Amino acid sequence: MDTFSILEKEEDGIAVIVFDGYCAKEGGAALQKHTQGILHTEKNEIIIDFTNCSVISSPGMAALLEIVMEVVDDSKGKLYLIGLDKSKKQFLQMTGVLPFAETAASIGEACQRIRGKK
Repeated sequence: MDTFSILEKEEDGIAVIVFDGYCAKEGGAALQKHTQGILHTEKNEIIIDFTNCSVISSPGMAALLEIVMEVVDDSKGKLYLIGLDKSKKQFLQMTGVLPFAETAASIGEACQRIRGKK
């Protein structure tokens, strides 16, 4: 069983999901469920904070690809990923998550970029 926790909060009116721990099969599925819940509230701008995420495994990456498609393609929204170290960023680029999802250095920067694009 994956060891993880997910916290949902709002920053400047934008949904933020904070992922803590190991993002594998169960963590990825839980992350996708939280994202879908946000999308059902008519919000299509989401920030996912991976600062305290130890690892994103292949099943976690598959869930992230689904999340990207749901937010960006299906809902015509914006998805920002923050807290990515070099290896996570490279993995996300190799698997095609980036550039569909964007990256930012902080929640504040992601909020500013989202607000600037409206």
